[in-house]
Amino acid sequence: MTVVSLKSDLRTSLRGLLAKTPMGELGNLSEKIQNRLSNFARKEAGRWGAYQPLPDEPQIHWSNVASNIDWAYPKVEGETLAFKTGVSKFVKANWRIMEPLDGILHPVQDLDVVIVPGLGFDRRGYRLGRGKGYYDRALKDFKGCKIGVCFNMGLREEIPAETHDVKFDIIMTDLETLVLRK
Repeated sequence: MTVVSLKSDLRTSLRGLLAKTPMGELGNLSEKIQNRLSNFARKEAGRWGAYQPLPDEPQIHWSNVASNIDWAYPKVEGETLAFKTGVSKFVKANWRIMEPLDGILHPVQDLDVVIVPGLGFDRRGYRLGRGKGYYDRALKDFKGCKIGVCFNMGLREEIPAETHDVKFDIIMTDLETLVLRK
């Protein structure tokens, strides 16, 4: 099997697990992830990239994570991601993702930290996303801290990786925090 087909099979499997998990339970698991993020962010400051969650992703309420963070949200610009701060409105864009409608545009290199959801991560730091590659392209040369978040059911020993896949520095789930690089 190719790496692409292995990833596709794993995506299907993880989506099935998520679909079988009641929304209330995903909400409880999301709260645990949010608490981990809050404990980490409480000691930090700066401009951080966040995300607007899809229904099967950790539901993080960024304003409750840390008040000392200037939150920036991703917007697809062609084949890349840019981030906007000072956002007051979101609109549903491609793939049902909520993107900022207003705000100030920043390249990813202006951010100190980027938090990215995944269907899964492995213990080496590799992410299994939705297969479009936007985060991998955006974070390829990113020098800041990359934090991945997923439900613990998506944490694997190893996820098939390709040469363009970006490794994350920290992985947070509802059960644990893995610090892979500081």
